[in-house]
Amino acid sequence: MDGARLASRIGLGFAKMAEAAGEWADFFRPQNGDEVFAAGNRLARRKALILPPQGWRMPPQFGEAAFLGYFGREGLGVGDLLRTGKGAFFIGALPPLEPALLIRANGRFTLARPRGGAGFGASAYGGLARPELAVLARDWPAHLSLGAPLPSPRASEIPMEGRLAAYTLLWPRHAEIVPQPSDLVFAAPEAGSRVRQFAVAGVAVEAEGVRLGLREVMG
Repeated sequence: MDGARLASRIGLGFAKMAEAAGEWADFFRPQNGDEVFAAGNRLARRKALILPPQGWRMPPQFGEAAFLGYFGREGLGVGDLLRTGKGAFFIGALPPLEPALLIRANGRFTLARPRGGAGFGASAYGGLARPELAVLARDWPAHLSLGAPLPSPRASEIPMEGRLAAYTLLWPRHAEIVPQPSDLVFAAPEAGSRVRQFAVAGVAVEAEGVRLGLREVMG
């Protein structure tokens, strides 16, 4: 049996597992940076079985964000998103002979790019001058965690306050929305909290998605 036929049979097996033990999921592919889960972005509604990766070797940079997904793959690709009763996920990888790698979102994030240069500069009053921003993606699901920032030759251009923690943001791949160093990320606030702001210090575009090194910007 050739590899394509074997992969097709295994894919059918994943779909049967989902039908037997999964829950309904809606799959989406954003056309632009606007609302991810808009009706016009929906690709399919089908059963999906989502399990923690017990016994599987997972890329260490994904940590607790990684899950395994069993579902029919027709018409789906890396970077597509799905929403179930367990929350929102994006597809990080679709290996032909293994279940899908899913990244579970733990928040909604807006990606913006300063017009004409770096994210922040010194103002005439000695504070931080905030630039005009072009919003690239609004309220996208992604996974934020503590972690070391990625190296970047431009990281020194981003002002930091004291010993602020570094963060890692796992972001869905999209052909037209590619984060860059000096972009800004805004985390949607939870009830009673403020909007958190981050500066992108480094970017790694990987097969499984985009990994951003962030530093929180205070004030």
